[in-house]
Amino acid sequence: MPAGLIAVLAVGHLVVDLCQGALPLLLPILKETFQLSYTAVGAVVLIASFSSSIVQPLFGIFSDRFSFRWLLPLGCFLTCLGFGAASVASTFWMVLLAIFIGGLGCAAYHPEGARATFFITRRLRATMMSFYSFGGNVGFGLGPLAAAFLIATWGREGFAAGLLVPGVLMAVVLSMALPAIGRESASVQSAVRQRVGADGGPREVRWAPLTNLVAVISLRSFIHAGMTTFIPLYYMNYIGGSITQAGQLLSVFLLAGALGTLTGGPLADRWGCKNLILASFAAAFVPLLVFPHLTGIWMLVAVYIAGYTIISSFAPTAVMAQELAPGAVGLASGLAFGFAIGMGGIGAILLGLVADHWGLPLALTIIGLLPVPAFILTWLLPVTGEKSPARLTEQANTAS
Repeated sequence: MPAGLIAVLAVGHLVVDLCQGALPLLLPILKETFQLSYTAVGAVVLIASFSSSIVQPLFGIFSDRFSFRWLLPLGCFLTCLGFGAASVASTFWMVLLAIFIGGLGCAAYHPEGARATFFITRRLRATMMSFYSFGGNVGFGLGPLAAAFLIATWGREGFAAGLLVPGVLMAVVLSMALPAIGRESASVQSAVRQRVGADGGPREVRWAPLTNLVAVISLRSFIHAGMTTFIPLYYMNYIGGSITQAGQLLSVFLLAGALGTLTGGPLADRWGCKNLILASFAAAFVPLLVFPHLTGIWMLVAVYIAGYTIISSFAPTAVMAQELAPGAVGLASGLAFGFAIGMGGIGAILLGLVADHWGLPLALTIIGLLPVPAFILTWLLPVTGEKSPARLTEQANTAS
């Protein structure tokens, strides 16, 4: 039963993040329709990131206190409704409002989904979190392909309908799964809170290393948001490719990240979360830095390696955040999945300013240098896991 529930949560994660993954392919159309500058395009990304990510810790806090499991179906529905409506909005301000509503749906789903995954899982939490995260990253990867197909086939109206239908269906499935999620998570949640409370209180949070980790995830988010925002624009405006080709290139980056997510969790359970995160930034440095200087197949190779390596740390950083905030898993999930990732919107608008004044290639070069400070900050993080809720629960299950 737990594996089946995690699969349902992962598919819901896929549907939610498919909407977010479709947004970059919508940006060139919005730019042309409303005659937007690169800075205004960055502002669209910022609104999406703020509403979908930066407010996630608030939803996480409420989830810790009240267990708002109904946020799962509601969040899935609102995400698809909002991002779909943005494609048919008649004014730029209506676009921003629709993006904001869709983003709130994302903010509602992510921390509650990660929190449910944490408490459903008995052992190997990095691996299980990687499966949950895999769904989201597959959604991100399929988003550009789905957007390109829907827009090319049925226009913006088809894009809106193509997002709303799976949103409604998945909301129904999640609603039916809520009772089982509550039953499966109740016993583990009680055991974890009892044991963590004995070590110093259920709300204990190691704020200094958690803040450092949030900075690391924020830098990774700058890289990810920058690449997802500007790969289509760079390929279409500088390379001269079509929107379909740009969508294919972006999908390679995002789907490679999904594969990295799937393998990063098991490797982190074997090597340790910190070591996996260090390796991911080290391996991403060269392909990101050389990307603006490549063409043809080598551009595709660089995009694949960069996507795979930089996102392989996705699940390990989430688990590390949860282990640094025992007893406040929703808050930690909101920070790791939401606030820090949402900082990528700020990175996108800053990189948009650079692109407007000095050109898009320079903005991509800056992205290529960001793994260096991320690696240094990761080096300063403590090794987690010895007294984590995951280890404590595994010990309890072994003892029983």
